[in-house]
Amino acid sequence: MPRALLVGEFGQREPGADALVEAFASSLPPAWTPVVTATDERPAVAARDVEEIDAGIAAHRITAVDAIVFAGGSPLLPLGTRQRRVGRVGGVASMSVAAKALGKPVAGVGLGADLLPGALSRTIARCLVRNADLLTLRDEESADALSGAGARAPFRVGADPTWALLDELVPTAHGREECVGIVLRAPAAMPFDEQFLRQTLVSLESGGLGIRVQPWCWGDGDSNDDVALAQRVTTGLTNFEILDVPADVHNARAALNGCSVVLGMRFHALLAAASTGVPFVALSSTPGARGLARRFGQYTLSRSAAPADVANAVLAALGGPPPSAAVVRSEIAGAEESFRLLRLLLDEGRAEEADEITGLPLRPVTWSQ
Repeated sequence: MPRALLVGEFGQREPGADALVEAFASSLPPAWTPVVTATDERPAVAARDVEEIDAGIAAHRITAVDAIVFAGGSPLLPLGTRQRRVGRVGGVASMSVAAKALGKPVAGVGLGADLLPGALSRTIARCLVRNADLLTLRDEESADALSGAGARAPFRVGADPTWALLDELVPTAHGREECVGIVLRAPAAMPFDEQFLRQTLVSLESGGLGIRVQPWCWGDGDSNDDVALAQRVTTGLTNFEILDVPADVHNARAALNGCSVVLGMRFHALLAAASTGVPFVALSSTPGARGLARRFGQYTLSRSAAPADVANAVLAALGGPPPSAAVVRSEIAGAEESFRLLRLLLDEGRAEEADEITGLPLRPVTWSQ
């Protein structure tokens, strides 16, 4: 039975990462077994059996698998210190080189990218693009970033793979409360400190909104613990509720569907809000968040925003148009088409649905020779 190594930042006890595993494990050809890299002891959530290996030894397991699939997420985002950035992008590229040398197919599906600082990072990104037998991106912003890095264009632009799990639109909840759903991300991973978050919540409450805080990640009391952070930043508030950590992305969007607007610091939380037609504000400057807000006509704020700016954006979103159901359907279609292309690659063109391939839009539109 052939095995596909799914490479990503999985096993983080976070619904968005788990959703990516579930989407890929459910969308591989039936004969293929998914092997997932994980950074934590928690089993990945998936629709069928998944074999897990430690992310630190994934590069040494290439000979034992039949294909390498960079499974969504943002392996080409310049996160962290320079050493971590180069190591992160370099690890991705070196795996692609090794797989190609062994004659194994290499795919990247629903990837995100940002402007890459430094010549080395850009060279490594171009290496990954050159070695990929299939590459689809989740947004136009990522395509522009890779073009800016000198990678050969154009790029297929699909959608985040998680959309493939949301094959049915969730109807808008009736009787939504006049409240804002806040999806936190611990300051260790964000440019906003606790004082900023606390002042933001105070500004929102003073504007007459109830506060529903939804932590997304358990951290056992460490610097990445959203639950502990939620308890600290709501100190002094009177009209608030701390929701349970969602078991998965389906549970998350069911909870957010009861809010009148969502302020999100996590990409997949914004996706969950959009899928239910809840207006949202992206408190994130990543390309994925910017792209999602742009496609749905919602608000996004950069790291230079003040708490009052956030409150004003939330109130504006509350009175503005909700995410469009037509755009939701387009995102789902983009994710499903990306997976059809992946199955076509892994089955060497023999997939039964080969005749259903419609292609994905290209970015830039003009072919680069």
